Amino acid sequence: MSTLWMKMKETMDTEMQHWQEKKERNNPAESLQHYIKQAERETEKTAVLVARQRQLVDTFTKEHEEASAMLEKRTYQAEIVKEKGNDEFYAFALREKEEYETRTEKLAAMKKETEKQLEEIEAKYESMKHKVKDMHIKRLELMGKENVFRVNYNSRKVYNEEENAAADHFSDMEWYLDGLAHWEKNDEEKQSFDERVARLEEK
Repeated sequence: MSTLWMKMKETMDTEMQHWQEKKERNNPAESLQHYIKQAERETEKTAVLVARQRQLVDTFTKEHEEASAMLEKRTYQAEIVKEKGNDEFYAFALREKEEYETRTEKLAAMKKETEKQLEEIEAKYESMKHKVKDMHIKRLELMGKENVFRVNYNSRKVYNEEENAAADHFSDMEWYLDGLAHWEKNDEEKQSFDERVARLEEK
């Protein structure tokens, strides 16, 4: 029973979707509204990605600043222990310095690349927002044209009905006049016949 119900539901959903698609094809404004909603959803998703990318840039910036600070610290410490002649500490400080140099360079490159990516997706995001706005304006334009079309259609419909009514009225008048003429002719014929009979009676 459950399987049958699911099949019926799927069939109804499919038919409803087809009906909606057909309706949208017949109405450009509604079809455009459907695309606008899709575009708005994609734009919202892009906005989330832009925010994440900004956070990523901030994170790389923070990590780079921390690594740079540690590099400066280890460089200073390496000089101190070298002056003091502590070879063990100097070796450790030197290794740390090299590690932070590598990390700083890597983070700087990653930060630069992430900033470049941010600029690209921000540009695309702005373009998407403009596109959605243009679609809204286009929809308003279509709605205006649709209103004019409907007014013209309704006007033609009214005029056609009036013309048909006038034609029917004219046809009725013709029928009435024809009937009246026929009645008058018959009446004249009857009167003429009566007069002839009367004259015959007088003879």
